[in-house]
Amino acid sequence: MVVNLLGRDYETGRYSFTDVNVEAAARVAKAAAAAGVTRLVHFSALGAAPDAPSAQLRSKAAGEAAVAAAFPGATFVRPAPVFGQEDRLLRTWASCSKILPFIPLIDGGATRMAPVDARDVAAAVKAIVLDDETAGRTYTLAGPQVYTVRELVQLVQHTIRVRPRALSVPAAAAKLAARPRDYLQTLVPFPVPVLPAPMYTVDGIAAMACDYVAPPGAPGLAELGVAATRMEGLAIDYLRSFRAGGYEHGATAGAEAA
Repeated sequence: MVVNLLGRDYETGRYSFTDVNVEAAARVAKAAAAAGVTRLVHFSALGAAPDAPSAQLRSKAAGEAAVAAAFPGATFVRPAPVFGQEDRLLRTWASCSKILPFIPLIDGGATRMAPVDARDVAAAVKAIVLDDETAGRTYTLAGPQVYTVRELVQLVQHTIRVRPRALSVPAAAAKLAARPRDYLQTLVPFPVPVLPAPMYTVDGIAAMACDYVAPPGAPGLAELGVAATRMEGLAIDYLRSFRAGGYEHGATAGAEAA
Protein backbone atom coordinates (compact mmCIF):
# COMPACT_ATOMS: atom_id res chain seq x y z
CA MET A 1 0.00 0.00 0.00
CA VAL A 2 1.20 3.50 -0.80
CA VAL A 3 -0.29 6.77 0.47
CA ASN A 4 1.12 9.80 -1.33
CA LEU A 5 0.87 12.92 0.82
CA LEU A 6 3.39 14.98 -1.13
CA GLY A 7 2.14 18.35 -2.28
CA ARG A 8 2.95 22.02 -2.57
CA ASP A 9 0.62 24.94 -1.87
CA TYR A 10 3.08 27.66 -2.95
CA GLU A 11 5.93 27.66 -5.41
CA THR A 12 9.61 28.12 -4.59
CA GLY A 13 12.66 28.87 -6.68
CA ARG A 14 13.34 25.14 -6.97
CA TYR A 15 9.89 23.55 -7.14
CA SER A 16 6.84 24.63 -9.08
CA PHE A 17 3.29 23.37 -8.68
CA THR A 18 3.80 21.21 -11.76
CA ASP A 19 7.06 19.76 -10.41
CA VAL A 20 5.47 18.54 -7.18
CA ASN A 21 1.73 18.18 -7.76
CA VAL A 22 1.93 16.65 -11.25
CA GLU A 23 5.32 15.25 -12.19
CA ALA A 24 6.33 13.94 -8.75
CA ALA A 25 2.85 12.48 -8.28
CA ALA A 26 3.15 10.67 -11.62
CA ARG A 27 6.58 9.30 -10.67
CA VAL A 28 5.22 7.93 -7.39
CA ALA A 29 2.31 6.27 -9.21
CA LYS A 30 4.59 4.75 -11.86
CA ALA A 31 7.00 3.45 -9.22
CA ALA A 32 4.11 1.96 -7.25
CA ALA A 33 2.77 0.21 -10.34
CA ALA A 34 6.22 -1.11 -11.26
CA ALA A 35 6.73 -2.45 -7.72
CA GLY A 36 3.46 -4.39 -7.80
CA VAL A 37 1.72 -2.23 -5.20
CA THR A 38 -1.95 -3.19 -4.96
CA ARG A 39 -3.41 -0.01 -3.41
CA LEU A 40 -2.42 3.63 -3.99
CA VAL A 41 -4.10 6.52 -2.17
CA HIS A 42 -3.29 9.93 -3.60
CA PHE A 43 -3.98 13.13 -1.69
CA SER A 44 -5.36 15.87 -3.92
CA ALA A 45 -7.30 18.91 -2.66
CA LEU A 46 -10.88 20.05 -2.39
CA GLY A 47 -11.43 22.49 -5.24
CA ALA A 48 -9.10 20.70 -7.67
CA ALA A 49 -10.39 21.31 -11.21
CA PRO A 50 -8.91 22.00 -14.66
CA ASP A 51 -10.66 25.39 -14.71
CA ALA A 52 -10.00 26.40 -11.08
CA PRO A 53 -8.99 30.04 -10.51
CA SER A 54 -5.79 28.92 -8.78
CA ALA A 55 -2.76 27.39 -10.50
CA GLN A 56 -2.23 25.19 -7.46
CA LEU A 57 -5.73 23.72 -7.73
CA ARG A 58 -5.36 23.27 -11.49
CA SER A 59 -2.10 21.41 -10.87
CA LYS A 60 -3.87 19.18 -8.36
CA ALA A 61 -6.41 18.25 -11.02
CA ALA A 62 -3.62 17.58 -13.52
CA GLY A 63 -1.90 15.45 -10.88
CA GLU A 64 -5.01 13.33 -10.46
CA ALA A 65 -5.12 12.72 -14.21
CA ALA A 66 -1.43 11.80 -14.30
CA VAL A 67 -1.78 9.39 -11.37
CA ALA A 68 -4.90 7.76 -12.84
CA ALA A 69 -3.05 7.18 -16.12
CA ALA A 70 -0.10 5.53 -14.36
CA PHE A 71 -2.10 3.62 -11.74
CA PRO A 72 -5.74 3.14 -12.87
CA GLY A 73 -6.89 1.74 -9.52
CA ALA A 74 -5.68 4.71 -7.46
CA THR A 75 -8.05 6.17 -4.89
CA PHE A 76 -8.15 9.97 -4.61
CA VAL A 77 -8.95 11.94 -1.48
CA ARG A 78 -9.80 15.63 -1.60
CA PRO A 79 -9.63 17.03 1.92
CA ALA A 80 -11.06 20.36 2.96
CA PRO A 81 -8.76 22.60 5.05
CA VAL A 82 -7.60 20.42 7.95
CA PHE A 83 -7.63 21.32 11.65
CA GLY A 84 -5.84 19.54 14.49
CA GLN A 85 -2.59 19.53 16.43
CA GLU A 86 -0.04 21.87 14.80
CA ASP A 87 -2.42 22.60 11.92
CA ARG A 88 -1.90 25.32 9.32
CA LEU A 89 -5.45 26.61 9.52
CA LEU A 90 -6.42 27.74 13.02
CA ARG A 91 -2.83 28.21 14.15
CA THR A 92 -1.99 30.35 11.13
CA TRP A 93 -4.67 32.86 11.97
CA ALA A 94 -3.77 32.68 15.67
CA SER A 95 -0.12 33.44 14.91
CA CYS A 96 -1.08 36.26 12.55
CA SER A 97 -3.43 37.71 15.19
CA LYS A 98 -0.47 37.95 17.55
CA ILE A 99 2.00 39.66 15.21
CA LEU A 100 -0.06 41.62 12.67
CA PRO A 101 -2.09 44.78 13.26
CA PHE A 102 -5.02 43.14 11.47
CA ILE A 103 -5.93 39.97 9.57
CA PRO A 104 -6.49 40.63 5.84
CA LEU A 105 -9.87 39.23 4.81
CA ILE A 106 -9.82 38.72 1.05
CA ASP A 107 -13.00 40.25 -0.35
CA GLY A 108 -14.45 40.42 3.14
CA GLY A 109 -13.67 36.83 4.11
CA ALA A 110 -16.74 35.43 2.38
CA THR A 111 -15.01 32.22 1.25
CA ARG A 112 -16.79 29.23 2.79
CA MET A 113 -14.93 26.29 4.35
CA ALA A 114 -15.93 23.01 6.01
CA PRO A 115 -12.78 22.23 8.05
CA VAL A 116 -12.10 18.53 8.58
CA ASP A 117 -10.50 16.96 11.65
CA ALA A 118 -7.06 15.47 10.92
CA ARG A 119 -8.07 12.36 12.87
CA ASP A 120 -11.07 11.86 10.59
CA VAL A 121 -8.79 12.11 7.55
CA ALA A 122 -6.54 9.41 9.03
CA ALA A 123 -9.54 7.19 9.78
CA ALA A 124 -10.78 7.68 6.22
CA VAL A 125 -7.45 6.60 4.72
CA LYS A 126 -7.43 3.51 6.94
CA ALA A 127 -10.93 2.62 5.76
CA ILE A 128 -9.90 3.12 2.14
CA VAL A 129 -6.85 0.86 2.21
CA LEU A 130 -8.78 -1.89 4.00
CA ASP A 131 -11.63 -1.92 1.46
CA ASP A 132 -10.85 -2.92 -2.13
CA GLU A 133 -14.23 -1.52 -3.23
CA THR A 134 -12.78 1.99 -2.81
CA ALA A 135 -10.22 1.46 -5.58
CA GLY A 136 -10.55 3.92 -8.43
CA ARG A 137 -12.93 6.21 -6.51
CA THR A 138 -12.64 9.81 -5.30
CA TYR A 139 -13.65 10.87 -1.78
CA THR A 140 -14.25 14.40 -0.56
CA LEU A 141 -13.29 14.71 3.10
CA ALA A 142 -15.07 17.69 4.65
CA GLY A 143 -16.31 18.52 8.12
CA PRO A 144 -19.97 18.87 9.17
CA GLN A 145 -19.82 22.61 9.87
CA VAL A 146 -19.46 25.35 7.26
CA TYR A 147 -17.82 28.65 8.21
CA THR A 148 -16.84 31.73 6.28
CA VAL A 149 -13.21 32.79 6.61
CA ARG A 150 -14.42 35.82 8.55
CA GLU A 151 -16.21 33.53 11.03
CA LEU A 152 -13.14 31.34 11.43
CA VAL A 153 -10.93 34.35 12.12
CA GLN A 154 -13.45 35.62 14.67
CA LEU A 155 -13.55 32.18 16.32
CA VAL A 156 -9.76 32.05 16.57
CA GLN A 157 -9.44 35.56 17.97
CA HIS A 158 -12.17 34.94 20.51
CA THR A 159 -10.54 31.67 21.57
CA ILE A 160 -7.08 33.19 22.11
CA ARG A 161 -8.55 36.29 23.77
CA VAL A 162 -7.26 39.00 21.49
CA ARG A 163 -9.12 42.08 20.42
CA PRO A 164 -11.01 41.31 17.18
CA ARG A 165 -9.16 42.94 14.34
CA ALA A 166 -9.65 42.12 10.69
CA LEU A 167 -9.82 44.25 7.58
CA SER A 168 -11.56 43.51 4.32
CA VAL A 169 -9.09 43.75 1.45
CA PRO A 170 -10.13 43.51 -2.22
CA ALA A 171 -8.52 40.54 -3.94
CA ALA A 172 -6.99 42.80 -6.59
CA ALA A 173 -5.25 44.95 -3.96
CA ALA A 174 -4.07 41.89 -2.03
CA LYS A 175 -2.55 40.38 -5.18
CA LEU A 176 -0.76 43.66 -5.89
CA ALA A 177 0.74 43.63 -2.39
CA ALA A 178 1.82 39.98 -2.80
CA ARG A 179 3.55 40.42 -6.17
CA PRO A 180 6.94 41.68 -4.85
CA ARG A 181 7.40 38.58 -2.70
CA ASP A 182 6.27 36.29 -5.53
CA TYR A 183 8.70 37.97 -7.92
CA LEU A 184 11.57 37.70 -5.43
CA GLN A 185 10.88 33.97 -5.16
CA THR A 186 11.60 33.55 -8.86
CA LEU A 187 15.08 35.02 -8.36
CA VAL A 188 16.39 32.87 -5.51
CA PRO A 189 16.68 29.07 -5.13
CA PHE A 190 15.45 28.95 -1.53
CA PRO A 191 11.96 29.53 -0.07
CA VAL A 192 11.19 33.17 0.64
CA PRO A 193 9.12 33.49 3.84
CA VAL A 194 5.43 33.95 3.09
CA LEU A 195 3.93 36.45 5.49
CA PRO A 196 1.46 36.08 6.94
CA ALA A 197 0.84 32.67 5.27
CA PRO A 198 0.90 30.83 1.92
CA MET A 199 -2.74 31.75 1.46
CA TYR A 200 -1.53 35.33 0.85
CA THR A 201 0.58 34.61 -2.21
CA VAL A 202 -0.91 35.77 -5.51
CA ASP A 203 -2.07 32.24 -6.26
CA GLY A 204 -3.27 31.67 -2.70
CA ILE A 205 -5.41 34.78 -2.98
CA ALA A 206 -6.82 33.51 -6.28
CA ALA A 207 -7.70 30.24 -4.54
CA MET A 208 -9.88 32.17 -2.09
CA ALA A 209 -12.38 32.63 -4.92
CA CYS A 210 -13.37 28.97 -4.33
CA ASP A 211 -15.57 27.58 -1.57
CA TYR A 212 -14.13 24.56 0.24
CA VAL A 213 -17.26 22.58 1.01
CA ALA A 214 -18.31 19.13 -0.18
CA PRO A 215 -20.22 19.13 -3.50
CA PRO A 216 -23.73 17.67 -3.18
CA GLY A 217 -23.71 13.90 -3.50
CA ALA A 218 -19.91 13.55 -3.38
CA PRO A 219 -18.79 10.38 -1.52
CA GLY A 220 -17.04 11.32 1.68
CA LEU A 221 -16.52 10.41 5.32
CA ALA A 222 -19.97 8.89 5.77
CA GLU A 223 -19.46 6.45 2.90
CA LEU A 224 -16.23 5.34 4.59
CA GLY A 225 -17.94 4.76 7.91
CA VAL A 226 -16.33 7.77 9.60
CA ALA A 227 -18.46 10.09 11.75
CA ALA A 228 -17.36 13.65 10.99
CA THR A 229 -16.08 15.55 14.02
CA ARG A 230 -17.43 19.03 14.72
CA MET A 231 -14.78 21.70 15.24
CA GLU A 232 -17.01 23.58 17.66
CA GLY A 233 -15.53 23.33 21.14
CA LEU A 234 -12.22 21.86 19.97
CA ALA A 235 -10.42 25.04 18.90
CA ILE A 236 -9.07 25.70 22.39
CA ASP A 237 -7.34 22.30 22.38
CA TYR A 238 -5.16 23.43 19.46
CA LEU A 239 -4.73 27.10 20.36
CA ARG A 240 -3.85 27.07 24.07
CA SER A 241 -0.28 28.23 23.45
CA PHE A 242 -1.59 31.41 21.80
CA ARG A 243 -4.19 32.23 24.44
CA ALA A 244 -3.70 35.46 26.36
CA GLY A 245 -4.04 35.35 30.15
CA GLY A 246 -3.61 31.60 30.51
CA TYR A 247 -6.45 29.19 31.17
CA GLU A 248 -7.95 27.18 33.99
CA HIS A 249 -9.71 23.84 34.16
CA GLY A 250 -13.41 24.04 34.80
CA ALA A 251 -13.29 23.05 38.49
CA THR A 252 -10.64 25.65 39.30
CA ALA A 253 -12.37 28.36 37.34
CA GLY A 254 -15.66 27.57 39.11
CA ALA A 255 -14.04 27.71 42.54
CA GLU A 256 -12.46 31.07 41.79
CA ALA A 257 -15.77 32.40 40.53
CA ALA A 258 -17.46 31.26 43.75
